[in-house]
Amino acid sequence: MKIELLENRKLLPRECSSCLDEMPTPVCEIAGAPAVLGVSNNASVEEDRVIDFYVYVCPHCGLIQTDAEFDPDWYGEVHSHGVGGIWTEHRRELIAFARSAISERGAGVSRALEIGPSVNPIAKGLALDGTEIYYLDLMSEPPFDLGPNETYISGVFPSDETRGPFDLVIASHVLEHTEVVSEFSRQVRDRLSADGIAVLSTPNFRVWLGEKYWNAITSEHLNYPYVEHLTDLSNRLDMDATIGYFKEHSVFISLRRRRAKLDETHPVSKAVRRECGWALTDWVLEVSSSVQRYEEAIGSDPGPVLLAGASHLSQYIY
Repeated sequence: MKIELLENRKLLPRECSSCLDEMPTPVCEIAGAPAVLGVSNNASVEEDRVIDFYVYVCPHCGLIQTDAEFDPDWYGEVHSHGVGGIWTEHRRELIAFARSAISERGAGVSRALEIGPSVNPIAKGLALDGTEIYYLDLMSEPPFDLGPNETYISGVFPSDETRGPFDLVIASHVLEHTEVVSEFSRQVRDRLSADGIAVLSTPNFRVWLGEKYWNAITSEHLNYPYVEHLTDLSNRLDMDATIGYFKEHSVFISLRRRRAKLDETHPVSKAVRRECGWALTDWVLEVSSSVQRYEEAIGSDPGPVLLAGASHLSQYIY
């Protein structure tokens, strides 16, 4: 895989996924990256796919984002499920966060929608007795057993089957995979009942980039919002936001319709916009040098190689 900053940047304008302003040029290019960081659910899928994409930083709101092409068919076959110790704890903490948001709402939940539940739906852990629960994901069949009041829908959000209204919408680690953050968020809001709530979780990209996580920038993650981008987005949608954190791993946010519009919104500050640009540049320099060091250590024809504890690392090196 090749990662490089674009000193002589080509003019490849693109519309920002959040504020919708024009981004004139990409900051870096990633070539030969795995299309999906995961494993196949289908024995007939044998070939790994690699793609090339550009990474941008919006000069207006600072959101880091890519132009990687989202392939729902392929993503439905190869998926990096949230499993393992950290994800078990994440699920437990997000369930507690959602329960608190539901309690503050002060009303029952008659209909709920969970977008992208994968193998560990959050809604099941909420024990919403008697609630109609709808799950929407890309896999053709649900990877978990459905209860008597549960329905699984195979597809991409939004869809006709998810028009709502819903008292609760859940999307755990979904927002960063969406092609247009602002449109996804608007569609979530529009499916809420008058006093409904949305509960979302995203990676804590400020930490992921700052700590130079290998999987901070991937072809799967199309958008990389910081907390400031999430609150700015909620303000533009006239929604009140409550923020929570799971360790340094994830940001939790609950959203409710605001009763009255704000007289003045507070866009992402210049300091945060600069921080995003610096974080991306530093990440590129660190990870590209690491790729080079590992490839030199492995050599051109090493035979079988085991990278113990490498996580996504082994999918970047070939």
